[in-house]
Order: sequence, then structure tokens, then C-alpha cells
Amino acid sequence: MSNNMNRLMPSIVLVKNIKHELPCPFAANAIELGADLILKAGGTVINPLIVKRVGIMDYELMAGTFEYWCAKRAREKDLARGESINAFIYENEELSAGLIQQVEFFRTGLIEQKTEK
Repeated sequence: MSNNMNRLMPSIVLVKNIKHELPCPFAANAIELGADLILKAGGTVINPLIVKRVGIMDYELMAGTFEYWCAKRAREKDLARGESINAFIYENEELSAGLIQQVEFFRTGLIEQKTEK
């Protein structure tokens, strides 16, 4: 197996090629604001999506649900600036569990801060 198959690959993917079956659980005003911020940044999100390759140019969303829904709305609002989004693509199932755990840990903000005594 090549080294690239064992790594997370940063890329730009078309929003329309990302599959996600669940309905949007987020408030419409939050999605609108997120979409506007993505468009303002030229289609870039600070927290890239994590997607699994399921076809030549097709992906399944694995992490970044809020960012995905914001990107989808950004695409609806302005196709030219919202057509693509930055994402990490993984192709190795063995990496899956560790990546999802890492995302949950870093994105939830549950890290305890040191308290002064």
C-alpha cells in the first residue's frame, strides 16, 4: 500500500459531490450566517470537512456536519464562490475511527483548562 493511502489528504471538493443522508439539525439563521462567512472567505472553512472517498469524485461526509450544511447553503446562494469547499479526504478504513475520535475531541471544546491556584 502506498504512503498516500495511509494519510489524510487535504483537497478541494465540490459540495455537490458530498453525500450526507441526515436532515439538517441546525437553526436556519446559524446556517445562513455560516454560509455568508464561507462566501466571504471564498469557499474556505477553518474547520475543513472530513470525507471518505466512495467514488472517483464522490465523497461521504464523516465529520463537519455544521460546516457541510453551511457550505451547501453557500453553494445555493452563490454558485461561483460556493461551489467547492476544503476537506480532508481519507481512503483507508483503518484511519477512520482515530480520525473521527480526534475530530470529536478537538471540535467539541471539552478540553479542560488549567486552573490557577
